[in-house]
This record gives sequence, C-alpha cells and structure tokens, in this order.
Amino acid sequence: MNYEPLINVLLEEISVYAEVIEVEKRKTVAIADGSSDALDAILNEEQMYGMKINSLEKRRLGVSDGLGLGGQTLLDIVRDAKNPEKTKLYRL
Repeated sequence: MNYEPLINVLLEEISVYAEVIEVEKRKTVAIADGSSDALDAILNEEQMYGMKINSLEKRRLGVSDGLGLGGQTLLDIVRDAKNPEKTKLYRL
C-alpha cells in the first residue's frame, strides 16, 4: 500500500504544530511583558492556526479513509506497513 499521501499530511501537521509552539513561546513573552497589543495579535494568529489544524485533520481523515485505514491508530498503521514507508511512519 502507498502510505505517501498519509505521510505527507502528517508531515504538514507536524510542521504546523512546530509553528504553534513558537507562537505559544511568543504569547508567554507577551503575557510576561504585559503587552496587550502583542497578545491580541498572537491570539488572532492562534485562531488561524486552529483553522489550519482542523483543515489538516479533515484531510488526514479523508486520506486515511481513502486508503482503507479508517479507525486505525498510527501505531496500527505502522505495524502493517512495509519498508521503506514503515520507517517513515515510525519516525513520525
């Protein structure tokens, strides 16, 4: 089975979550500094990331269903996969 579409969506999700971590760090600084303007901008940015995450999650579910993987956990999928995709999935 070709897991590349699933791998690609998961990599996109990982990238977005890494960006969210950076936003959260900036939010902590804004709160500590008492900067309400910076905090407002960051909260708007967080909302955008929330929408992006929801969209990616819907895509992931669609890809999973399209591959016949609906209801399986990532661990289940990794166990069933063959190399080299198994290795890629495991690293996620």
